[in-house]
Amino acid sequence: MTENGKVWLVTGARSGFGRVIAEAAVAAGDTVVGTARRTEAQADPAAAHPDPLT
Repeated sequence: MTENGKVWLVTGARSGFGRVIAEAAVAAGDTVVGTARRTEAQADPAAAHPDPLT
């Protein structure tokens, strides 16, 4: 996270709007804490961005 970066809590980060929002926030250099009902599905975004996505 940068000094001026934001931290996002995104529910439903696995798919739909939640995933789009999470991916946009990470692309902007922010940190994302994402939740999902099925955690095995979060492996894709977490693998692509291990540092800013928790």
